Amino acid sequence: MPDYEQPYWSEWSDLIITRYNMKRVSGGNSKAEYHSACPSCGGTDRFRINEYQGMVKVHCRQCNDFRSITDEMKHDGVWPVFKQENAFEHKPTASDFENIIKLKPGSNMTNYIEAKQIELINAELDGDTVVIPLYNFEQEVVGHQRISPNGLKKFNKGLVKDQAFGVIGTLTGDCTAWVTEGYATGVSVHMALDQQVPVIFALDAGTLPKICNAFAIQWPDIMLQIAADNDTPGIAAAKASKRQYALPEINGADWNDIHVSEGLDSVKQGLERLHDAYVEPNILDELVWINDAQPILRSNYLIKGWLGREQMAVLYGQSNTGKSFLMLDMAYHIAAGRDWHGQRVKQGVTIYLAAEGGNGYLNRARVLQDHYQDENVKLAIRPCPVNLLNPEADLPKLKQLIDAVAEKHGKIELIVVDTLSRALSGGNENGPEDMTAYIANVDALREHAACAVATVHHSGKSTDTARGHSSLRAATDTEIELTYDEDAKMRFAKATKQRDIESGKEFAFELNAVELGVDEDGDPVTSCYVVPVDEERQQDAKVKFTKNENLVMSCFKQLWSEHVGKQNPGGTGWPDGGSRWVIEEDDLRKHFYGKVTATNKSQAYVRAVDGLLQKGEISKNQGFFWLVRQKYKL
Repeated sequence: MPDYEQPYWSEWSDLIITRYNMKRVSGGNSKAEYHSACPSCGGTDRFRINEYQGMVKVHCRQCNDFRSITDEMKHDGVWPVFKQENAFEHKPTASDFENIIKLKPGSNMTNYIEAKQIELINAELDGDTVVIPLYNFEQEVVGHQRISPNGLKKFNKGLVKDQAFGVIGTLTGDCTAWVTEGYATGVSVHMALDQQVPVIFALDAGTLPKICNAFAIQWPDIMLQIAADNDTPGIAAAKASKRQYALPEINGADWNDIHVSEGLDSVKQGLERLHDAYVEPNILDELVWINDAQPILRSNYLIKGWLGREQMAVLYGQSNTGKSFLMLDMAYHIAAGRDWHGQRVKQGVTIYLAAEGGNGYLNRARVLQDHYQDENVKLAIRPCPVNLLNPEADLPKLKQLIDAVAEKHGKIELIVVDTLSRALSGGNENGPEDMTAYIANVDALREHAACAVATVHHSGKSTDTARGHSSLRAATDTEIELTYDEDAKMRFAKATKQRDIESGKEFAFELNAVELGVDEDGDPVTSCYVVPVDEERQQDAKVKFTKNENLVMSCFKQLWSEHVGKQNPGGTGWPDGGSRWVIEEDDLRKHFYGKVTATNKSQAYVRAVDGLLQKGEISKNQGFFWLVRQKYKL
């Protein structure tokens, strides 16, 4: 076996050209050259490939770093990976971060370790090669980084770099940890902090922000700070992580360079000079040019199709439509990570500001918990008044509450304000000044917590829109209307506005009453939880029959009960053979005539049958009628 990769042009060129969207710029078939941005440094139109003696020749006129380029190409699956025989295999004693052991410095130091002046921590030696275990977010070893004496770094084949990282020291669930680009820099930072603070190292600058974001989701109690390299990719990665970062004062240096040249005390002092990741933004970064625009395919929802992340939502309806029950039901499902009646949910901490106060909310919460019995549901209810009209009233206290909850329980995804009229604290819902003040304060909560805020509100007395000034609807991303059908004893939620997705979704539900106990007088104390209504019952509620249409349906069912008619045949124009009971039109008409009170019986019959045909309740073929709905299937 050869000791180097074999990038045959016939095997690899098409993959490379397709992966990097390369453009052919010169040469005939045997001397063609292709250009694109460099997969390593990103240099625009500086990277090129061409065929040389049957092989792929690669070059970048900006970085001229063959090894870094081919490492990136291996990661992207468009460059061959040399397979070593008898490869070193690390076998860790434990996969839990609590048990990642800090290994003692090895007595047989390699040239790489000596050159970097670091200790061998959480790594082993395979001859003179440093072998470092890499972990995934399930706390499993998924691969290794191998560093040769001259500093050449290699990874195992198939490793996904933005889903793997190394650990130096011991990670716990609620610690502060530094993040670096590589192993040597990470060890220098760890040593400078007396080996008391754990370090996570990403495999390059490009994956560092992704690792940080994944940690925030998986382990939100671990506070991350970035020990950045002072070069263009390093600074960009630190800022993209949106966390505080420390930067060496020497251009082009990393923290291991500072360690080697100035000592560990200089590293420790330098790490205390933290920068805010939001300082010095490039104003041009706010622009996305049309040629660079890419579709956003990842859904950004809390409840798919109903509530979006970091949006402003309003759920409104008349009294007795079940607004608070439905909103609390949504909040519970988000906090529990439970699909909301068939719709996917993204889990997150939820705070419910029950501004109307009272025990009713706590009783509803108890019923929900008893019904679903999920464990560790991160839904907190605050059953007391709140003033969101005056920004100097309760807003500072709520921000403190948000910070305290987030620090202890993780990122908040939803805050509910129930109801707007109580939170407006005597303000005028119809006045633009008061309503825009409420919107501004809700936005302040939303921005501070980086979460969605949903407001429970009332409908206007004579309209089917939310009560109050139109500025509320204009500012709302998601609007959900609740109605109550008195005849069907059924409630309906309908998405009447969705800023980024198609609106019009409907959800029909009932409130199921549950007895929680008795009060001091011996009377039962009850509350309710939301129960979805099946499609047949929804259809019954939506379809309204005239008096004579009801009579035709009644006549058909009576004749059916008396076995007048037969099972349908199969063939063109019929349902599946034997699946429906069909009655001849003459029999149905005669029975109708015997019951109808109208003077013109023929006209009443024709109108009733035509109405049922248009509503899709009955169907007709070859002089026979049958009932269409699924529940009438034989």
